[in-house]
Amino acid sequence: MAGEKVLGALLTEMDVMVNGLDAHAAELGHLDSRKAAVQTLRVEIVEVNQEQEMAKALTQELTADLRAKMKAARKELRLLRKGVQAMYGDDVQMLEEFGIKVKS
Repeated sequence: MAGEKVLGALLTEMDVMVNGLDAHAAELGHLDSRKAAVQTLRVEIVEVNQEQEMAKALTQELTADLRAKMKAARKELRLLRKGVQAMYGDDVQMLEEFGIKVKS
């Protein structure tokens, strides 16, 4: 996925920068607060990405559950319509009370 590639590239860029700053801490110590900000942001980015992935998985599970329940509801309605039709036959007025349309 393109988003994952962009995220991976950003995390790599952040790691390279922090490693470089660590390697040259004596000369670049004045950038420590910025380095700390990048390190904090990296942790937060990874956490938010993990939360987003869990939310996607949950959405997929809920969608599958919803589809299964809708399928079961359609089946039950189909059986109920058949039961009502068996009871009332071609009585259009009665069938319409149950939302059953009779083809003429």
